[in-house]
Amino acid sequence: MNRTKKQPPGEKCAPHHLFTVPAAGGGAVYIDPTSSDTRRYKFFFGQKGGPKAAQANLDAEAYLDEAIQKEIGIKPYLAEHRMAASADGLEWEVDPATSWGWAQHPTWQPEDPIFCFFNEERGLHTMITRPGWGDRRVVLLTSPDTIKWSKPELLLQPDPLDPPQTHFYGMPVVAYEGLFVGFLWTAHFANCTRLDRFNQMWGHIDSQLTYSYDGIRFQRGLREPFMPLNEPGLPGSAIIYPACLVEHNEELRIYSVGSRHWHGWHIGEHLKSKLKRPLPKGEGPSTAILMHTLRKDGFMYLASEGGWANFISKPMVLKEPKLSINAQAPYGEMRCQVCDMESRPLSGFSFEDNVPFIKNDALDWVLAWKGGSLTELVGEVVRLEFKFRHARLYAVRGDFHFVDAVDVTMIADGQPIDTTPFDF
Repeated sequence: MNRTKKQPPGEKCAPHHLFTVPAAGGGAVYIDPTSSDTRRYKFFFGQKGGPKAAQANLDAEAYLDEAIQKEIGIKPYLAEHRMAASADGLEWEVDPATSWGWAQHPTWQPEDPIFCFFNEERGLHTMITRPGWGDRRVVLLTSPDTIKWSKPELLLQPDPLDPPQTHFYGMPVVAYEGLFVGFLWTAHFANCTRLDRFNQMWGHIDSQLTYSYDGIRFQRGLREPFMPLNEPGLPGSAIIYPACLVEHNEELRIYSVGSRHWHGWHIGEHLKSKLKRPLPKGEGPSTAILMHTLRKDGFMYLASEGGWANFISKPMVLKEPKLSINAQAPYGEMRCQVCDMESRPLSGFSFEDNVPFIKNDALDWVLAWKGGSLTELVGEVVRLEFKFRHARLYAVRGDFHFVDAVDVTMIADGQPIDTTPFDF
């Protein structure tokens, strides 16, 4: 995208370079679904060096602007935490009224990256960042209006199941199918070198999958990379920073920044001595944009490992007479039966009555039975039982409510139950 007429402060670094905030760090652009058209695009950042940093000119050849270092000093306790806004994503300006960090919490100086998502169920804008300079954990803030923010609360930190020297660098979050999916940037900086700075800087970074039912409390899955690093020398062989997820037709696309170099490779003698480090002849750019694709609902699945696999659900009440599955069985098969609470197959809804899913692959296969219609089971307490072989089950969809013991008693007595979804 060529925007040569647009001249940001300091040097224009590329044809599509739109906007500059000197000595600042941020994260991803937040598209605010509640905002007016004039402020729909938002970018939260921390500007290091205090108010005078905004007037300093950028030196494209230096790691940090020399004028800022000499006159002001890049001091964490002088940072400002501001927001830039835009109507179209092209014309940007800093909002002088918004200060989400120091002004509200004078003792708090967070470090980027900064990510935001909207929690529609609670009507809250939610920010995820790191709690302090060099503090490699993840904290969460919420706001009803993107102007006044809550105090930061600890969200995730490495625990005893993590390998030594595990660090958390950030976590972009996206809403998906009524849940929230996070990509936890996980740094591995194990090193036996004696430190000559505040903390470790050198190592590779991948990401782990996290998820939440309410957008506030997040669960971690297996302690393994969700998207493994590429082979040495390829983009993404040292760092993969997933930044967003887009649903496109029948697949999910995850876009990331990938790097060939370890985190911290640029901090060395060439900076301490203020020497330039030219790109070696024949060497391509160190970073690239990566795209990983995923089947819809493909974050996880149930699979049959040998012969037939079998599982039965918790008791539930159907609110609508339709159930569908996202399943894959190009050389296998899958069947479903409906049982009562005591796990006994209902007449007309057994495995034998089920229209089988055989040698098929579908995102939304509607379950059907030859001997009955789900219409007659709406409002009843039932269980779903599946058996399958050489197949994967990604999701079961329908308008149903998992019941507890009180619900079961009330239904037996003919009393109405509350099927409003909980946040937990």
